[in-house]
Amino acid sequence: MGTFLALMSYLMSMSPRVLITVCLFAVLSPMTTEQPAWGQESVPEELGQAFEAGDARALGRMMAPAVDISLFGARKRYSRNQARLLMASFFSSWPAAGFEVVDYTRTTSGWFVEARYHTTRPGSPLRLFLRMRRHDSVWLVRELIMEAPEHEDP
Repeated sequence: MGTFLALMSYLMSMSPRVLITVCLFAVLSPMTTEQPAWGQESVPEELGQAFEAGDARALGRMMAPAVDISLFGARKRYSRNQARLLMASFFSSWPAAGFEVVDYTRTTSGWFVEARYHTTRPGSPLRLFLRMRRHDSVWLVRELIMEAPEHEDP
């Protein structure tokens, strides 16, 4: 109930034009209730499967309602659906050829994953950093950073 009241308070503080846009987007966006229920150690594996397959839809189901994404230095906050579309475009430009977790840390409130995203394009592998937070009983991506290898820029 507290989350609902906080959301309602936030929505009421928006300008009418922004509120109408948000409501229209919510109504017109495809609704999905499918959320993965990850065990403690399966989070990097689930992410790896989505990246290895270049599956933006599966990755989108793992994202928080608002996600900070930085692709090669251009950082911006996106809605879940915008992030999914951005990652679909990314996977089209940088086709998947493999994924490997370099390191990860799990705390009580978050996951921090460092990985290498292999692609068919020159300059592979790319460096990937993910930050996840628990929302209810589900882990969701809150931040995604994709960087070129240290020796070159894309």
